[in-house]
Amino acid sequence: MFARGLLLGFRSKGTLQFPAWQFDGTEIRFWVAPVIEALGSQAAALHYIAVPRKSLGTVKGCYQSFLAKILANDPAVPDDMVRLVRALGHH
Repeated sequence: MFARGLLLGFRSKGTLQFPAWQFDGTEIRFWVAPVIEALGSQAAALHYIAVPRKSLGTVKGCYQSFLAKILANDPAVPDDMVRLVRALGHH
């Protein structure tokens, strides 16, 4: 799945790591592949998900990222994330 670009992963100290937040149990969450595909690479998708954005609002004075919202179990985030990345026109 990683080699086909359907899963997010990165190397850390020589070991391939897969962020747990992209899984629901043993299944890959539905939004992972569309975000990678729309942005064209796993690195771009990790950046898109992890970087805080003014447009996502603030919590305690800090901008939020899609990742922060995913970790907070915000139910609207996956659909919003896919919709927004497709609207960028990179697909």
